[in-house]
Amino acid sequence: MTLLFAPSLDPATLVFAIAMFCFLISALAFGMTASTVRRMGMTEWGCAIAMTGAGILLRFGCDEDSCQISVLAANLLVVSAAASVLLAYTRLFDIGYSLRTVGLIWAVGMVSVLSTALFDLPVPVSHLAPALSVAILLGLAAALIGYQCLAGLPCASSLANAIMMFAISAAFALHASLALPGEDAQEQAASLPSIAILVTSTLAIAIASWGFMAMAYERQRRDAFDKIRRDGLTGLYSQSAFFDLASRIDGSKKRVPYAVVMVDLDYFKVINDTYGHAAGDRVLEQAARLITRSVRLSDIAARYGGEEFCILLRDCGEAEAARFAQRLVKESGQLAVRLQDERLASFTISVGYACRFVDCVSDGPAETVRAALERADQALYAAKRAGRNRALPALAEMASI
Repeated sequence: MTLLFAPSLDPATLVFAIAMFCFLISALAFGMTASTVRRMGMTEWGCAIAMTGAGILLRFGCDEDSCQISVLAANLLVVSAAASVLLAYTRLFDIGYSLRTVGLIWAVGMVSVLSTALFDLPVPVSHLAPALSVAILLGLAAALIGYQCLAGLPCASSLANAIMMFAISAAFALHASLALPGEDAQEQAASLPSIAILVTSTLAIAIASWGFMAMAYERQRRDAFDKIRRDGLTGLYSQSAFFDLASRIDGSKKRVPYAVVMVDLDYFKVINDTYGHAAGDRVLEQAARLITRSVRLSDIAARYGGEEFCILLRDCGEAEAARFAQRLVKESGQLAVRLQDERLASFTISVGYACRFVDCVSDGPAETVRAALERADQALYAAKRAGRNRALPALAEMASI
């Protein structure tokens, strides 16, 4: 049977379609940026996909006369796109990746690409330079996602995204290895391996974009839920959120050691009477910032009520809890809060702390956070009776389960 019509895959049409697909995803990312309060890396992601589309269009859509310049511009765009992808993930995860680190890798890639053009290096070498830079940048992005997975990020979309980052990087490296001396860009685009790599890269870009946007949506959802559970003035957890999070630790089959710390501002009523309630709020905000700077990501810090704060320190023993409490007392006494009328207000705190009592002999239940907090609260009042501006431990013999 003879087919009257046999459709063929036109490389130029394929390249144009892939580029337009990248621009469409980029527009979607920019649209999501405009509809969210926090950008969460969407702007950087949109720029990365747009530069990828432009790079593909320049790389394979050039004519013979302008091919060398187009290939150079395409390589520069692709390296910049990879750097923008890495920046997008640092924004999404709030990772303190230094811009200088990303900029240094980007600059090395740009210099290597420009050097291959200026010094007329062999084709395989000129293709290896941008591919290596892209591989490093995307490899770092994949490592960031993997680290977030280990830290408790939902792994459905994030694991797929990490795999796609490696796949895109490998596709670029493979395409560079297929580049043959004497072939122009259009001849390479028409080859079956190049078409397969382009199609695979397009699928990888689509899946990676879906994964990134899914993670951004999940992050936005968690941030919105987290905002409800936080105190509006200090940004710390509310009392009910503190007990909800702590109860999950108590309910775990593993007996997690922790310490609880109760903090109270000394003579807070005097601060309100002397400077006004607005100044009192500023003092509370400053005390909350001190606590936020002092705790780890795994710890739970909350405003217990009024001028009182409570903190749960995971995997913390007596010595560590004592050092933490003493450091809080010392640093609070060194702070000065600048008020709206430019006056300075100082404050001190009293602290009581208790370590969770776990009976290692029997298989009975460990002490609950409420019981440990009660002991820490009694230690706090002991610190106040002893003259304030100090930290005292709870008595171990008062532990109750």
